[in-house]
This record gives sequence, structure tokens and C-alpha cells, in this order.
Amino acid sequence: MKQILTLILCFSVAALFAADVPEPVEKAFTKKYSAAKKVIWKEKGSSYEARFKMNGKNMMATYSGEGVLEKTGTGLEKETIPAAIKKVLAKDFEGLRVAEAWKIQEIATKATTFEIRLKSKEEHQWVSFGKDGTVLNKEDILPEEEEEKPAKKNRQNEEDEEEEEEEEEEKPRVKKKTKKDNDEEEEEEEEEEDE
Repeated sequence: MKQILTLILCFSVAALFAADVPEPVEKAFTKKYSAAKKVIWKEKGSSYEARFKMNGKNMMATYSGEGVLEKTGTGLEKETIPAAIKKVLAKDFEGLRVAEAWKIQEIATKATTFEIRLKSKEEHQWVSFGKDGTVLNKEDILPEEEEEKPAKKNRQNEEDEEEEEEEEEEKPRVKKKTKKDNDEEEEEEEEEEDE
């Protein structure tokens, strides 16, 4: 069984890099994020960004073409956005809702920023914030660009999805008892007691 799992893991990691990602980037990513699942690569200028799931969290990592890690990110739930940023959002971005939020760590400068995608029916934008709520950058995007489409999707994603489906199928099904079921059980118990 261990041999089969090892073989599947090796195949999965190899499949991760079926995309046009330079070998140094592949090696650096695999070394740091060997447990990554659902990896999607995007080419961003001269850098390569991987978005993936690891330990139940949405994550991202950006590498130079030489395989040097430039920045990392962790997806945030709306509730975990810092209070200073929430205050600015409520005041200066009224009518827009948070569609996506990331905590970004720049490796070279060790700076932490927060990138938040905001949208309404009319407006769609990415806004970068400092920890204190200072707006660092704002970029309007067209509605059709708003849902970033992966540049390269690979077999790893398909295998991860199949694995999750298999895990779901293996979970025991628990039938919820209805009032009718409870009433019937009580009647059966009463009949047994009467006998």
C-alpha cells in the first residue's frame, strides 16, 4: 500500500509541472510545498505564480524564472481581515463587497501587505493595503477579467478532485431521524414493554 501511495505521489508531483514552468521554479516549489494540492500556475510578467491548497488553506507563491521565491500569500476569510483595513473598506469603498482577500509576504523586503478584490455590479478592483489600512495601490479591472482564469491547469488538479470524491464516497452515510422515525421507535418500544 505504501508503495502505491509513493508511486501516486511521485506521479502527482511530476504532473504538477506539465505546464510551461521553468525547471528551477518547479524544483524550488516542490522542495518548499511538497504537500500542495490543486496547483494552478500563472505566468505574471517574468515571474510564475502558483495558487494551491495546502493544509486546508488557499495559498500562493510567486517565483522568479530562476526559481527564487519572491512572495508568498495566504487566503483570508472576510472575518480575519485586519480591523484597520475593514474600517477603510467601510468608509472609502462603500457599496463594494470583498470577493477575495490575501495576506502577502514580500520575501526580499519582508513587508506584509493585504490584497483585496472588491466588486459590485458596476465596479471591480484589486486594492493593496498596508497593515495600518493605508491604501498602497488600486487597480480597476474589467468584469470579465475579474474571475482570473488559470493560465495552466494540469492533471494534478484532476487527480486531487478524484481523490476528494473518493474520500467523500468512503464517508459513512448517516440517516437523519425524522419525527416519524422517532414516533415509530417509541411505539415499538411501548409494544415490547406491553408484552
